[in-house]
Amino acid sequence: MKRLLLSLCIALLFSNCYAFAGYSFVENKGQITSQDAKIRCEVLFAGEADNYTIYLRNSGWSYVFKSHDST
Repeated sequence: MKRLLLSLCIALLFSNCYAFAGYSFVENKGQITSQDAKIRCEVLFAGEADNYTIYLRNSGWSYVFKSHDST
């Protein structure tokens, strides 16, 4: 319950786009998809940095690291 409340509070703080600590969070309006092109409606907001993306959901948060081939 605490996790859900915290996630909802975070979601309320962010509108369509909000910059916080170097991240730019964008509200998910159906544009966030999985690797197999399925819409991820459980993701409320996404924030990108140079080498990773943070996803905020009602149930918590997750992140995905990006790797760049330097060759």
